[in-house]
Amino acid sequence: MLAELEVEHLAVVERARLTFGPGFTAFSGETGTGKSLLLGALSLLLGGRADADVVRAGEARARLTARFVLDHAACDVILLREND
Repeated sequence: MLAELEVEHLAVVERARLTFGPGFTAFSGETGTGKSLLLGALSLLLGGRADADVVRAGEARARLTARFVLDHAACDVILLREND
């Protein structure tokens, strides 16, 4: 289960951290509020292709982190990706 997603310097996002509880989670909101950016960040973490323009203007790199809780394991899995 995805427990936490942290996005730093991705496109227009300076920094965002989302924490998820157990059960179903839905992203909703008005057009332009960043839903696609958060889902894009998750896609990048899972190996998606990154363009040069993913890094926020004026920053050296974007940093994406996700923490997954595995019910059958004794530890969490953390994925980290940095793009220059």
